[in-house]
Formats: sequence, structure tokens, C-alpha cells
Amino acid sequence: MKRSGILHAELSKLIAELRHGHMIMVTDAGFPVPRDVPCIDLAITKNVPTIEFILQLIDKEMITEKIIFAKDLRTNNPSLHKKVLSIFDDCDREEVKHTDLIRKYAPTMKCFVHTGEFSPWGNIILVAGTDPFRWFADETTVIPAFYHKRLKQIRGSKKIDLFDQSDFTRKD
Repeated sequence: MKRSGILHAELSKLIAELRHGHMIMVTDAGFPVPRDVPCIDLAITKNVPTIEFILQLIDKEMITEKIIFAKDLRTNNPSLHKKVLSIFDDCDREEVKHTDLIRKYAPTMKCFVHTGEFSPWGNIILVAGTDPFRWFADETTVIPAFYHKRLKQIRGSKKIDLFDQSDFTRKD
């Protein structure tokens, strides 16, 4: 039996199978999930589980290099917006039209994670990243500008202890 972390078998498997650039969307109770995209339905009742709770769990096990959410989240649901930004303080953020989340992004998801949250604009895309401390530990490799930025983001975040820096001796 798994000792800790995410115990839900499907969700744990999904995170283990993510590769760089894969996208998953954590959704509120009402998001129209496309028929042909897998969905892990965690909703039990109104607001159980919450988006915040699921994002916190996933964040402990997944490297996220970018989040994407509706512009409306910032203006129309500032409480959830603040929580999302607090959880993902170490990555890029992109605001898009809510209709783009449904029409453009939804069909490209690897999977949806459906919560019980009744909260408007509570649909957050997580873009899987890599651990730059591991990928660029070899001093003969070139660190592209994007990864210099990622290293700086991670070092300035509250998550720095989640990254293994033991083999990373480079001065970037």
C-alpha cells in the first residue's frame, strides 16, 4: 500500500505518466468536459473536494512550469485567483478567454480532474515541466534562457526544498 501522497490510483497514475508539456485541467463541478478526453471525477458533493485542495495535492507530486486560467478568474473570483497564485508561485501564468479554455484548450488535455467545487471560473490548466536542477546538472550542457528563468523562479519560491539540487553545482 502507498504510504503517503495521492492515494487515488487513477490520479496517482496520471501524474506518473505526465511528460514535459502535457496538460491537465483541474475543473469546477460545471466544466463541460469533452467526451473523447479522459476525466478523473473526484466530485462527491457541493465543494467536496475543492479546487484548492486538489491543486495543493497535485502540486506536491507534479512539476508544473506554467498555469493557464480564464482572465475572468482574476476579476470575478479574486479569492480563488489569490489561492491559485499562492500555490503556483514558481511558474509562469497565462490568462486566456474563458471560451478559449473550452474551445481551444479543452480538446488538447491529457486528462481532466473534476472537483466538486461550485466556484465560477475555477478551471486551471497545469502544464507539466521538468526539474532543471536534474536536466542541467551536467556542466557541458547549455542552459537555455527559459531554464535560467525557471531556475530563478524556483529559487525564489517556497518550493525550493522540493527540488534535488545535490548534483547541481553550476553557477547560472
